[in-house]
Amino acid sequence: MRARNAKLPRGKAKKTPVHQGFAERLTAAADNNPNFPPMHQGRYVYLVEQMEKYDVSITMETARKWFKGETIPTQEKMVYLTRIMNVDLNWLSMGEVAASEAAARRHLKDEADSTVNIVYDLLLAAGARARFADGDDAKKHGVDLHVVIKGASYKFCVVTGEYVDKSSARFMQREAGEDVITLGVISEDDDFRFNIFDLSQATIAAGSDGWSAPMAVSDLEERRIRSFAQRI
Repeated sequence: MRARNAKLPRGKAKKTPVHQGFAERLTAAADNNPNFPPMHQGRYVYLVEQMEKYDVSITMETARKWFKGETIPTQEKMVYLTRIMNVDLNWLSMGEVAASEAAARRHLKDEADSTVNIVYDLLLAAGARARFADGDDAKKHGVDLHVVIKGASYKFCVVTGEYVDKSSARFMQREAGEDVITLGVISEDDDFRFNIFDLSQATIAAGSDGWSAPMAVSDLEERRIRSFAQRI
């Protein structure tokens, strides 16, 4: 029989990781990097392999501890980690964003086509992760956005479209890489709604004067994207 004043056993309280902030930033960097596999699908293995390319040896357990916030890399390893993640060293290590980087991000958003900004905002509203493309991805491969939806990575090329009449529509022509998804965006005239369609490069390639050949609205309806909350 239990004594009257005996204390009942309690479950162990879940400890907050020592380096929780770093773990959250590292996870965000991996989620936003299109090269990183989703969590539980080879992410640790990928990081170990990438570090080996810099002649830096880490174990799977080390990678796990970094992502869980149990330990953090040495400064030398942190530098290589930022190169792999393609993120700022100050941000990853201390959560600080350099003023130049913040300005560069604002500049990319400001310079992006308004239609690209619309898709970017809709993605964030749906809980997806997105960043504006730059460099060769933007110039050579026609990429506007790098996106992660439910752990799946995508490259988006965004083109503006218009309704020619009630039964047909057309889109501006742009070239994009084979692994890039082309999204066509048409604004509804009567309110602030936008219809977004998953287009093929072959579809918009046909046409002239910078516009695709007219497409039947009934056919486009099958390609309509109704939400970014789920994988495409």
